[in-house]
Amino acid sequence: MVYSQQNYTYPTDSLPSISITGTSTLHGWTVTAGEVTDFPTSLTFSLEESQTIDSFSFAVAVMSLDGGRGASMNGKIQGALQATTSPRIVYTQTQPATLVKQEEQWILNSTGTLAMAGKEKDISVAVELEEQNGSLIFKGRKDLKMSDFEMTPPSAMFGQIQTNDAITVHFRFGYLVANE
Repeated sequence: MVYSQQNYTYPTDSLPSISITGTSTLHGWTVTAGEVTDFPTSLTFSLEESQTIDSFSFAVAVMSLDGGRGASMNGKIQGALQATTSPRIVYTQTQPATLVKQEEQWILNSTGTLAMAGKEKDISVAVELEEQNGSLIFKGRKDLKMSDFEMTPPSAMFGQIQTNDAITVHFRFGYLVANE
């Protein structure tokens, strides 16, 4: 079946959802991004095999990350991410991403560079796509390690609480069908 190309736009009153989760010696934690920029505000796409997105990127302001546990903990997060010298976390797709159908799920395989805490790492991400009530949703997650970016995991209470090295970045971008 051949689908026609559809124009999608990102709603101006909404932000992509980007969060980072991890664990510590005390509990699990989540950090949520309050400022996401430099992502495509429109796309032309159809859900069919071999469709591509040539370019996709986004940036997160480190100072906008909120762990929900107050200014002191947010300061520790910002310190670990070296917010003063590296104020943004940036993902830049480095080659066209191709859509494939795996079982009943559409997957867009994106390869790019993730820059965080002053270091860059090449990564691949399997992005799930779905149409939902006139929207095109891009969502997924990527497991990483802070040590891959030479970050020192934050600690609290004079080292009594240690953040574990493993983290997971979660993301969701929801595009609406553009009004013609």
